[in-house]
Amino acid sequence: MSDTRHTFRSLRAVDGARAPSFASTLAAGRAHAIRPERISAVPAVAAVLAGVALAFVLVPRVREDGSLQAAIANAREMSAWSAPTAVFLDPIDRTLQDSTPTLALSSVALPE
Repeated sequence: MSDTRHTFRSLRAVDGARAPSFASTLAAGRAHAIRPERISAVPAVAAVLAGVALAFVLVPRVREDGSLQAAIANAREMSAWSAPTAVFLDPIDRTLQDSTPTLALSSVALPE
């Protein structure tokens, strides 16, 4: 164990001697950094306005009937809907739900 520890300490010392300092690495990175150009706000605003205008044109208008009968029909249609996976929520054997296990001593068959 001591020999392994000595070997790793010597390897760490060799790596530490070869590695450049953090300050020099940071200075080199800052010297070669590419500064992004400032983006003009005019093209950005124009793009946003074009997107909003396109959304108004392409999105269909929702027209409400406004009548009470239409609202009732819509509510009935929505309440009758069920998810396609609702069948998976029903237990396979409903008898398990209807029975409650008892913890009385008389419910356990004891050997005689």
